Amino acid sequence: MVVSRKMMSLIRAQEGWTRKMFEAAIQMKKDYGAENVYDFSLGNPDVEPPPKVEEKLLELVAHPAPGMHRYMPNPGYEDVRGQIADYLNVRTGLPFTSHHVFMTVGCAGGLNIVLKSMLNRGDEVIIPNPFFWEFKNYVENFGGVAKFVETKPDFQLDIRKIKAALSSRTKAILINSPNNPTGAVYDEESLKELANLFYKERKKGREIFILSDDAYRKLVYSDGKLPELFTVYDLVISVTSHSKDLALPGERIGYFATG
Repeated sequence: MVVSRKMMSLIRAQEGWTRKMFEAAIQMKKDYGAENVYDFSLGNPDVEPPPKVEEKLLELVAHPAPGMHRYMPNPGYEDVRGQIADYLNVRTGLPFTSHHVFMTVGCAGGLNIVLKSMLNRGDEVIIPNPFFWEFKNYVENFGGVAKFVETKPDFQLDIRKIKAALSSRTKAILINSPNNPTGAVYDEESLKELANLFYKERKKGREIFILSDDAYRKLVYSDGKLPELFTVYDLVISVTSHSKDLALPGERIGYFATG
């Protein structure tokens, strides 16, 4: 089998530990019983989808719409994108339309599409640390440079360190809130500081995007409200999926939305 130099370097660097741990957990469950193994490798729900989701899936299988299994437009079905736009309108108060929404194969697929569309070789993407390890690979897949910036002791964004990490090649910051793996929810004050920093950079001729992995958006277990990024900054691309909130990771249903 022929393996590219890039893939061999990844293998030798022993990357992909998340998936390796996931596969090891599957084997451990076989060896010791599923009830005795707690698998924290992936955000893989251990609950089943809501009954209404399963009912709708059965209905679609039993009564498929004509053409349901044919090729669709690249961004996805317009009526589906329109319904998501309506949801975003209610959530944000902003005038989203179907043209602001692009359906994707999960959140990972969405991030890869966005980064492929955005990055030239050598462009930098800032990633607050700790982070979901695959982010590094997504950026490097398309010739980008992942630039890691430490967060504060409470895992909130450190705007001073982010400012110090900026360069003429900075294209975006990739944030994830609620965060995987820390669980931190970035507060509105720090997000507004981040937006103000990027607005100042725009006056210097630099446009910097905020890419937001929102897969865990609906899983906030406190009284705090998750800030709405679309109302904080104007160059936001939100990428999400229903892997967590509807417990459908295997269905790979996601989308990204631009303001």
